[in-house]
Amino acid sequence: MASNQPIPQPPRLARRLLHWFCDPLLLEEIEGDLEEYFLLHCEKSSVRKANWIYWYYVLGFLRPHSMKKSQNSNKWIMINNYIKFSFRYISKHWASSLFNIGSLSVGIACFLFIFIYLSGEKSFDSHYEDTNRIRRVVKDFVFEGKVIPDATTPPALAPALAADLPEVERVTRIFPSWGGKFLIGTDRAHQYYEEEVFRVDPQFLDVFSYEIIAGNPSGMLSDPSNIVLTQSMARKYFGNENPIGQELTLFNDDNRKMIVSGIIEDVPHNSHFTFDFLMPIHFPDRNIDESWGWYNYYTYVKLQNGTDPAAFEEKLQPLYLKYNPADSISPPIFYSQALEDIHLKSSLKWELGANGSMSNIRIFEAVGIFILLISLINYLNLTIGGLIKRVKEVSVRKSFGAGRANLIGQFVVEAMLITLISVIVGGLMAELALMQMTDLFGRSMSLFDPDNIVPFLSIVGIVLFIGLFTGIYLAMHFSRLGEVNLHSGKTGKKSFDLRNGLLIIQFAISVVMIIGTLVVYEQLMLFKNSDMGFNKEQVLVVENADDVADQKVLMNQLNQLPFVKSTGLSNGIIGGINWTFSVGYPDDVLMNYALITPDYLETMEFDLIQGRNFDESISSDAEGLTMIVNETALKELGISADQIGQSVVLDNVQDSLIYGKIIGVVKDFHFSNFKSEIRPFAFLHRDRPLSNLMIRLSGTNLSQNIQQLENVWSDLTIGSPMESYFMDQSFEELHSNEERLAKVLLCLTILSIFIAFTGMLGIVNIAIKDRLNEIAVRKVLGAETQQVVHLLSKNFLLLVIIANAIGLPLAFWVMDSWISDFAYRIT
Repeated sequence: MASNQPIPQPPRLARRLLHWFCDPLLLEEIEGDLEEYFLLHCEKSSVRKANWIYWYYVLGFLRPHSMKKSQNSNKWIMINNYIKFSFRYISKHWASSLFNIGSLSVGIACFLFIFIYLSGEKSFDSHYEDTNRIRRVVKDFVFEGKVIPDATTPPALAPALAADLPEVERVTRIFPSWGGKFLIGTDRAHQYYEEEVFRVDPQFLDVFSYEIIAGNPSGMLSDPSNIVLTQSMARKYFGNENPIGQELTLFNDDNRKMIVSGIIEDVPHNSHFTFDFLMPIHFPDRNIDESWGWYNYYTYVKLQNGTDPAAFEEKLQPLYLKYNPADSISPPIFYSQALEDIHLKSSLKWELGANGSMSNIRIFEAVGIFILLISLINYLNLTIGGLIKRVKEVSVRKSFGAGRANLIGQFVVEAMLITLISVIVGGLMAELALMQMTDLFGRSMSLFDPDNIVPFLSIVGIVLFIGLFTGIYLAMHFSRLGEVNLHSGKTGKKSFDLRNGLLIIQFAISVVMIIGTLVVYEQLMLFKNSDMGFNKEQVLVVENADDVADQKVLMNQLNQLPFVKSTGLSNGIIGGINWTFSVGYPDDVLMNYALITPDYLETMEFDLIQGRNFDESISSDAEGLTMIVNETALKELGISADQIGQSVVLDNVQDSLIYGKIIGVVKDFHFSNFKSEIRPFAFLHRDRPLSNLMIRLSGTNLSQNIQQLENVWSDLTIGSPMESYFMDQSFEELHSNEERLAKVLLCLTILSIFIAFTGMLGIVNIAIKDRLNEIAVRKVLGAETQQVVHLLSKNFLLLVIIANAIGLPLAFWVMDSWISDFAYRIT
């Protein structure tokens, strides 16, 4: 190369790129080497080729080792180291880590399980459009100053609401099957008894919004012969065929033909009523729109947008009195309920479904929070209790220059890692528990349902915050200690004081849960073991006895079977459906009643304490107001023992006295749940077919015995299946909420005790290790085992005593409030 030519320079853009990404510590050496290579290639070949080779080498240095180290990358390296050290610490101290993760996971699982269940309970009836505008109109009966809340209303109320109150946009009535069953089928070979049948007004689907699967939305219930099916019923009766326009026959309603006019979605589980079939309300022999005395209907209104519910409610009582001026002395009190409040805040007579209980919800909420709190306290206790183990580690770190930020980073990552593992394990445990509890709660639940994302994220946030707090607390605690304290192994007394306070809280909560569980269990045992006033065991109830043409023949044949003790008929079910009427003079009494045959009392083993039973040979026993009543009814009617069997005034109709006769008195019996007091009840005898057959069985081979009963049944019917269940099942359903509460509380209390005592075990283990030298010296100096045990346990016993002093009064106050809802309760 000639000496008078300029020296070639590497590409300027390539050099800028090198300066931009290259680590300054390596830049000078790399740049010098690349320039030498560039000049060498310029001598061997052309400058253009040397430029390409220079670019090639520059791009070759785009590697992590030669790139600039940003502040963020240093942070990620530190975090990576923190994670590695955390895993090493967890694996090295696996026993204490397992205690921490296990107790925290159980607490998280219980919290998620409870609050996912509660979120489902609180979501009832929220799926309808304009659900905030839908209200149910109900009333309270008033008899002699006694208020009896009742969910039913007369059928004339709905048209009066629509005509007189401009606040009402839509109104609909529901007339349920009232325990009766429809024998529905496409033909006799495909017929089924169905109880979930609602007779409704055509506006029903305008008030309650359900997805229309098939059919014309307008006029779907306009014709008396229309019937609307849910999706599951459409599949049951028609399979994959299109059911629209096809016929269904009501075989026990004079073979009435119904035309399928629509298919709607299945009723969601979180609805306070359920149904499978909808039919128009149709009674050709009566005008129900003018009937104010037939309280068998449910009335729902959708209010105009912007209507004040309180203002609407104020107009209900004047509306009733407008149409019933003669009932102004002690009229029923009409009011309304928000649709979303019915499931948890309504416990009226004749609810359409089994409602929940707000008091039970509050107990579940408290239990969920308590268990989570116990597990978090456990985690804090075990972590703080293990401070002494970390003294040497922290001392070494500080000796090598670790500052407060380094300590905070290490402890925070370690705490967050443990809590994150606990959240994952707890979530899996909760999902498994939800899968196993489907039968207990009557619906399927899953952690991964979209509606459950809020409870899950809430618990994740709470637990991770606790982990963050714990890590910062530990780091700040150690960073405040001087070198002398670190090398001496002293961590100060504040952590011990905090640990004791947390233990007191933990055991106080456990005391509350133990007492609560015992109270719920004892109350449930009161339900099961109390004298009901009759014997509900081994009683088979056949619900469709009126399908038999000659019921006396059926009963005679059944009574000849060796395992049948006795049989009796009624039109109501003790513990289920019964009816009411007003009777009494001069003051009315709201009387519950059932029609029975004379052998019914013997079959149910009622205790007839005065008078006599009905007699088929005495014709007057099946007429008028000839009754057998319970003790409460006799007292409220004002009839003395001397008047039993005599003709007495029992009613007054248009100033005409109506006479009747109380021929017998049975001992008071429970025909409802224990939240209600025993009310007046009367039995009447009528010589006509009745719907329910009671069969008292003996022996143990129930399945074989029932098969023989079904054979007798099939011989006397035209193919109708025998619908039956055992009476004790219906009484279990009356207290299903309490049964469920007792089972869940028992499981959760056992878990809480397990968590608390696991934490206590961990703390005791730490305390013993901290005092090993002291114990050894005391043993050498002659201390006995009892003295050592006393030394170690006295502080813990003091904490337990303090916890009981706090927990017992709190438990008494909470459970006394819960148990006050029951008319019959333990002391």
